[in-house]
Amino acid sequence: MDNTLLQDLDIAHQHFGFKKVTQNQYKDWCHGFVFDGLRNLSYGQSFCRRFGIQDYILNRSDSGHRMDYYIRKHYVR
Repeated sequence: MDNTLLQDLDIAHQHFGFKKVTQNQYKDWCHGFVFDGLRNLSYGQSFCRRFGIQDYILNRSDSGHRMDYYIRKHYVR
């Protein structure tokens, strides 16, 4: 993923915010992701569907490790 795009998104989200999920909601989703993975959903797609979030970065990425960091940084309070 282009670092410039991620930096631009960070700036935008500082102004407009992200929907926040609790640590417990995040942990519950992590445990259930295995089943979404078996249904061929990516890590980001699964997170977006579970919490009703529209995020282009999450929906298009196939990197679970990078997206986990992104999710925890922006969405988990």
